[in-house]
Amino acid sequence: MAGIALAYFGLTSAAFAFAGWAVAGPLAIGLLAAHTMSDTKQRAKPFYSQSGWAVPTYWVVLAVAFIGVGLCSWLIADWAARL
Repeated sequence: MAGIALAYFGLTSAAFAFAGWAVAGPLAIGLLAAHTMSDTKQRAKPFYSQSGWAVPTYWVVLAVAFIGVGLCSWLIADWAARL
């Protein structure tokens, strides 16, 4: 969500678009990777009960990150084309 918000401000400043891309891209994917590693460790334990909200939340976060990266990338490309 922060990447999308920064993309909104990126309409007037390329710096916001670059910051939004960094937040929505590598940072969000890194956090999802950390969640996946933690979940894998939990699955290896003898007793594992997955929360009902974990899977849908994972996919929603991935979709929002994808939208943020796409929007920020479009703004960066538009900025670069106008140079």
